Amino acid sequence: MKRNISFFLLACVAIVSMAQARLGFDGEEHALVGIYVKDLSTGKVIASNNEGVAMLPASVMKTVTAASALSILGPEFTFTTPVYLYGRPDDADPTVWRGNLVIESCGDPTIDSKQFKGQPSLWREISHGLDNLGVRRITGNVIIQQTLLDAGCLPNWEIEDVPWAYGAGLYGFNFHDNMFALWPATLKTEPFQPGLQVTVGENEDGTDMMRGIDSGKMSIWGRNPQNAKWREECSMPDPAAAYLHLMGENLKSKGIAVDGEEISDDTSRRLVCMHNSPMCQDMLRETLVVSHNLFAEGMLRALAEGGSRSEALKAQDDKLTAMGVNTRYNKILDGSGLSRGDRVQPRFVSDVLQAMAKSKYASQYVAMFPRAGVDGTVSGLLSKTRLKGQLALKSGSMGAVQCFGGYKLDAQGKPTHTVVILVNAFYCPRSRVRAAIEKFLLDTF
Repeated sequence: MKRNISFFLLACVAIVSMAQARLGFDGEEHALVGIYVKDLSTGKVIASNNEGVAMLPASVMKTVTAASALSILGPEFTFTTPVYLYGRPDDADPTVWRGNLVIESCGDPTIDSKQFKGQPSLWREISHGLDNLGVRRITGNVIIQQTLLDAGCLPNWEIEDVPWAYGAGLYGFNFHDNMFALWPATLKTEPFQPGLQVTVGENEDGTDMMRGIDSGKMSIWGRNPQNAKWREECSMPDPAAAYLHLMGENLKSKGIAVDGEEISDDTSRRLVCMHNSPMCQDMLRETLVVSHNLFAEGMLRALAEGGSRSEALKAQDDKLTAMGVNTRYNKILDGSGLSRGDRVQPRFVSDVLQAMAKSKYASQYVAMFPRAGVDGTVSGLLSKTRLKGQLALKSGSMGAVQCFGGYKLDAQGKPTHTVVILVNAFYCPRSRVRAAIEKFLLDTF
């Protein structure tokens, strides 16, 4: 009997100790800290705290999006954007096309992205296609067809995020990461943003911007607004309009005239080109390494082609449930984690990571993560320690939020543990939280 009581007491002490895993940063008792570290070979939970509490994950949400996208779409999935000439060739002059040039967009977030500089440019493919068809004049217009539902920035994103490059929304047509450079002193934009109205002001506290969702009116403030070298990266309010302007300039430079007549003739159709995005595994790798919000939203929406955002989220939920992951008591509103309304449990993130580590796509999934101390947004984490390169982690950060989710790896690069750390509502400098997380990982492994 005494032996049973002793065993019971020891088990209770172990559970309490595990539940009280701490990081040790200033003011931790006033913050919300979630920790869940699990040994994949034994199933033993190494460290845990608030594992069942739904918390704000920031960009760690991208690990969930990547898991569902890879599992549903497969590593070789690509977005396909066809470009057609609708109408008919001129009876007397075969170089004249009596109709429109139509880009049938599919929500591809990677067109002319700076993350894929070696990828074929959509414009070059269109130009080459027109040359092959011998077309030198289009009597109609260049048209971009957009069919994506719930396009643009999410209404539950913070309005303060909208004008910045990281706050770019997903549209039916996207290009150049839906971002542009702005020189406030001269109002120069690159790529050119037609219809954009910019108001420039002075602000002693530094740079700030404001623009409503899908609005072409923008305000920007800086310490020295007259500085001609001042340059900011901003999100596009209308990527399709910007691309149409660019197309007009490019066609003109190639000596291809566009008359601009209103023509609805679709009696004939000729393929100009078929633009393909990089493969799913490559898009997701960039999504996790550089924390690309636009790519994450694009991959999420691909889960329900032609459907709404809610349908895509349901497809994700259904897939994760089929993989044995308990999706209850979480609130997922987007694919990137930019929404302040997102809430996930540390144990849920770990369960997703565990399911993927046991799936047929395990090697591809783990390879998508940046390595701590080596690359991506975690290149500075543990960079001067023995754990450099031994953790595959996705970081997530926003105001008073610092999160990490991923794996501890063995010498062959295979995952041995899931690692999830979500810190919300801290009051000390972020550097102290990151230092405490580094110490925790070094003490744990």
